[in-house]
Amino acid sequence: MQPTYWYVDVAAVRIQTWLGRTARLRFRRGGSYRLAKATSQKEIHELITSAAASPAKSGLPIGLEWNPEAGEISGVAPLRFPDDGSDEDVARERARTAALLVAEHIRSNLPACPLTATWGRGASYVEAYATDMEIRVRSGDILLDFAGDVDELVLARACQGCRQARVIWKELPIIEKHEDPLSMDLCPDCASRFALAGRSKATVIGRLPASQRDLAQALNSLLMKDPLAKDQVDLFPSDFSELAARGDSREGDAATHLALIMADGNGIGALMKEWLTERRGAAKDDPSTLVPKNKVVSSLDWATKQAIVESTRTTFREWVERHRESGDANQDDPAPPVLVHVAGGDDLLLSVPAAHAWTFARHLAGSFERACTAHHAHVEDLKSAELERESTSVPGPVTNPLRLAFGADRPPTLSIGMVFHHSSHPFADVVEKAEAQLGHAKGSTDVVTDEATKASSSVTPENEGLSVSDATIAFHDLTADGERPPQREPSRVPVSGHIGLQRRPVTVKWLNSQGGALDALASTSRSHRSMLTGLLRECREGKEGAAETLGRRVADLEDPGIAKALMTAPASTSENLATEPDLRNHLRLCLDIARWWPEPPKVVAP
Repeated sequence: MQPTYWYVDVAAVRIQTWLGRTARLRFRRGGSYRLAKATSQKEIHELITSAAASPAKSGLPIGLEWNPEAGEISGVAPLRFPDDGSDEDVARERARTAALLVAEHIRSNLPACPLTATWGRGASYVEAYATDMEIRVRSGDILLDFAGDVDELVLARACQGCRQARVIWKELPIIEKHEDPLSMDLCPDCASRFALAGRSKATVIGRLPASQRDLAQALNSLLMKDPLAKDQVDLFPSDFSELAARGDSREGDAATHLALIMADGNGIGALMKEWLTERRGAAKDDPSTLVPKNKVVSSLDWATKQAIVESTRTTFREWVERHRESGDANQDDPAPPVLVHVAGGDDLLLSVPAAHAWTFARHLAGSFERACTAHHAHVEDLKSAELERESTSVPGPVTNPLRLAFGADRPPTLSIGMVFHHSSHPFADVVEKAEAQLGHAKGSTDVVTDEATKASSSVTPENEGLSVSDATIAFHDLTADGERPPQREPSRVPVSGHIGLQRRPVTVKWLNSQGGALDALASTSRSHRSMLTGLLRECREGKEGAAETLGRRVADLEDPGIAKALMTAPASTSENLATEPDLRNHLRLCLDIARWWPEPPKVVAP
């Protein structure tokens, strides 16, 4: 019989909103580092050991420990203690005491960070999480739900970092890169962030919390011959202006535009529940093989981080190869323009220059699926996993718990929300809009996809098990759309629920299949694209004669890029722009994508 445990997760919630209390990226990075450190295995283990030895800290469960099955994810402190058969009310009180211990520790460092604590029982963490813990959360049976400390009415001087709390530290000197020294009056939360602001860049990577260290080392390993060097520091950009400056920019554009990419796994909870309940934890392709349940969550975290590393390598392949050929990189030799804000579990948030965003997002979706179906998941050593090499040589049996549990033909996928913005745009606002686009990508039932893809996504292999949604991207371009995403024209044959909706999300499969047409459209005259976009806006606003004018202009231009874009519309749609709003909506979508779609390299005649 397997031992049964009570599992307790103390986790930061609404992290992006909390990080966005202050507009300065330096303080966001400091807050992210502090949170990762406060919820690290090392600090939680020391906290439990110290409390167990203190008579004043009575009531802690016997055998309380860090939950080794959950991996190390920034912002989450997973605990467990053995189920000794005690009454559930007794177990709940013990679990709540443990949760309070950790919550007080986190809030002593970051008083404004909102926290929640959930609990449940099971023979393994993944079983407890997918069944008992989920049921308890739905029924409202949670241990703690703490809002962050804020001042509803600031009677003293307001914090200059967040403007939401009272000052306790006055005139702290702050020196920003490329800026004159300044001083700030800060609240406890912002002061705690400031104490570690920039540490994730200035400190050697080996001293980072494990949730950040493995990814930083893996990214550096793309550039360095000795990624385990003791004095290794993060070579990747540390601020938005530096990030934007390293990216490609088109002729006439200043290097000031970025894209924020927010991604989340699709239906992973449902896949896990099916695996646990329908197949009782057995491998999909071999019912006689039991999947190691204590490695599933950490493998998912590995897949997310591996996807970032692989996407960086493939998106910036020439950059990486140049570094490799020239020898070990150093701080004066710029690394590829990728800035990771959050990466844990199946959630991630990162920034890249706008001109690289579509390429990176497509690689990210594909890399995540490949990582989930790789033969091996090197959870203990992210740096040693190279998917490209594994795809050509796969020795030995499958050891990746995700591949065993879900099968090689039905990997989890990502939904992606993407926002294009100027590097100076308030970052908290960009994060909020990216979250809205991610929700649009996950929740929309009206997605641009190929007919073949649409058919394949509605059924699963051999018509068994859950269907898995295709990787999907929804986007908002603040540089062209303004504060609100553009609205579509109502269909000529109205469809319930579709009128007035924003731009349709697109599947990554559709983007990849139509790459040639989008390449051609991105290469066409910018003035042509701008003129057509303006006419399409007039069509949406119902301006008389706009549709007919649009049709004539397209016919007069005889632009091959525009013609190819129209050919990507569904075959059932008429080619008459003047009478078919769905075709106009499709053209507008292609033009919006083409604004930041990478231009194909120009062929130079010999």
